[in-house]
Amino acid sequence: MGNQKSDIVSNMMRRTQIVKAISDALRDRGADDDYLKRILREGSDLPSKIANLLMEGEQKSPIINYDSYSVSVDYTRTLADMINAGKYDYANKDIVEKNFPIQRPSESEAVTGGGPFRTAPAQNKNIELFLVHLNKVAKTSEVLAHMDKLGLRPARIEPLLALGEKFPNIQRDYLLVALGSVWVGSSGDRDVPYLGRYGSERGLDLDWDVTGGSWDGACRFLAVSK
Repeated sequence: MGNQKSDIVSNMMRRTQIVKAISDALRDRGADDDYLKRILREGSDLPSKIANLLMEGEQKSPIINYDSYSVSVDYTRTLADMINAGKYDYANKDIVEKNFPIQRPSESEAVTGGGPFRTAPAQNKNIELFLVHLNKVAKTSEVLAHMDKLGLRPARIEPLLALGEKFPNIQRDYLLVALGSVWVGSSGDRDVPYLGRYGSERGLDLDWDVTGGSWDGACRFLAVSK
């Protein structure tokens, strides 16, 4: 019986401390006595309301994965070569160089050192990739806005394929989208490339970038520094 009383007293003290902490936090934010009394009268619903607010905040807060991935893009390859190097179990037949022409960097970007007058053909370029994860269903415009705030821009298909080649298992965990490369087919649909999985198989595919449409909250969007 003594232990039961002790537990009851302990629980009451914890609840009192929680209520006081909430009251203090509300006062710090300008809440008056009438507002606090109303909140306390609704005390039975308070835990549920707090839980809902916390979950809502988690769902709406963007999460940026700063675990960058360093890849090297070989621009002497054709797009078909880049795809073959990734050893995908499936590749969309519309992902060809006619629809996604390789955007090779300028010589000054491709060559490191040697001064501004050095010339050489565009070959390998080291790129640092970031995975942007908004942790919620989001429109493309929202994704691009978050990238812009971080000083990033969407990556193209070439770094996407380099990532798939060097780190083949990442796409088993996440759907990796390259918003920087867009193909508008005969139907007028905007398609962007992504890496995903089909059961145990790895795939390179296209998804509609529909105006007004949304991306799943599990997507990771590839980005590079501006």
